[in-house]
This record gives sequence, structure tokens and C-alpha cells, in this order.
Amino acid sequence: MFAALAFAFFCWLPIVACYSTLAFLNFLSGWQVALLWGTIVLPCTLLWFYGQHKDYQARNPLQGIPELEKYRFRSR
Repeated sequence: MFAALAFAFFCWLPIVACYSTLAFLNFLSGWQVALLWGTIVLPCTLLWFYGQHKDYQARNPLQGIPELEKYRFRSR
């Protein structure tokens, strides 16, 4: 479901980024455009990695509880 929603984002991102950069260059210098993109992309990337880390931690919330170890399936 969500992969279908992300399809448009991944198809349009290069086009939007290119034309946005060209539009920004009409009003800002090159280093200001790079700083602007950096302030947009860096926090979003860090938040994505943080979310992925939290998702990985939440995959098995019962892992490591000693009382549950005796109920764990053991292969013979």
C-alpha cells in the first residue's frame, strides 16, 4: 500500500529537485542553495534513520525476558 504511495515521490523527486535548484539559483548564490538543501535533507535523513532504529528495536519487544525463555521452541 505505502509503496504505491511512494512511487510518485521517487519519480518526481529528481525533477522537482532540479527545477527547485534552478529557481533558487535565480535568487541565491550557490553556497546558499547548498546550505538550504543541506538543512532540508540532513534532518530528514537523520529522522528516517532514527525511525528505522526504533522500528528495529520494536520488532520483538519480548526478546530477552528470562521468564519467557523456558517457553521458547527448541529444535531437536
